[in-house]
Amino acid sequence: MKTSIAAICIFCLASASFLGNAYSSMGNPSVAATEPVSIKISPNTIILEADVVWVTVHTNIPLSKVDCSTLVLNDIPVAWTKADAKGNLVAKFHHSEVEEIVEPPQATLTLTGATKDGVLFSGSDTIAVRETNRK
Repeated sequence: MKTSIAAICIFCLASASFLGNAYSSMGNPSVAATEPVSIKISPNTIILEADVVWVTVHTNIPLSKVDCSTLVLNDIPVAWTKADAKGNLVAKFHHSEVEEIVEPPQATLTLTGATKDGVLFSGSDTIAVRETNRK
């Protein structure tokens, strides 16, 4: 009887170890490493209270691979997305929301998201921030 219980315990531990390793290699976002992505923010200077609608983030990751519902720029949700001429992700964020989180003289903004396979990615760009349009 003791031998049967010991064998069952060993089987359960081995199964749990195997299943845990298989699950963690499936691209689960909670355990996946974050992949770097190159981004460029436009405009490269945010002028506070400017009459501008969008802050645009250009990337080097194909739009077809991105789960767009996961995209945020420093916790600001994406407003809309499209593909550029190369098929890469272009993400638009409301200028007024970005203004609320930046201050002069500069700010580093980070785009984060996940692919449709669950791989996390992020990329950062530093932009200038000014109170007015005067240089």
